[in-house]
Amino acid sequence: MKKWISLIAVTLFALTSGCGGISDKEMKKQAEESASKSFEAKSQKPNEKIESGSFYLPEDYSISSKKPNNAILTKGGQKFLLFINKNERKDSKTSYATLRKEYKKPLIDKTFTEDGEFGYLFVRKTKEKEYEATAGIGGNKLTALIKKEDVPAAAGTMMKVLKSIQ
Repeated sequence: MKKWISLIAVTLFALTSGCGGISDKEMKKQAEESASKSFEAKSQKPNEKIESGSFYLPEDYSISSKKPNNAILTKGGQKFLLFINKNERKDSKTSYATLRKEYKKPLIDKTFTEDGEFGYLFVRKTKEKEYEATAGIGGNKLTALIKKEDVPAAAGTMMKVLKSIQ
């Protein structure tokens, strides 16, 4: 009986240790698909406002700080910095070009264009399991430091918020 219990324990350990998370390759694929779908989707109706514009804030997010051009959005313990730049059009590539110049080897460097808008998803690894994700449309952008397994969902939500900015 002890042999069976040991065998079952070893088998369960082997099975669960293989589920240690998502690979960078799979995370990249899922994040790009999620951001692309949100970029191509119809924009949500704004339900929040700061001095420089209004935007859609998902139900499970809140605003922890507001300034004229930016806001800190939170979901659980996760913080996202929203920056609205009214001086740049939705087809501007300035913010994206600055990121590319500063960080030479990102894990994700994906761009989107549709209906006169230029969007991007830029993700770089900062620590073992921490990633800096920045999504943008024109001069507006959202940035967060997040865990690898949260990047795909965050990429879609970030793009959804950006798409709604008026």
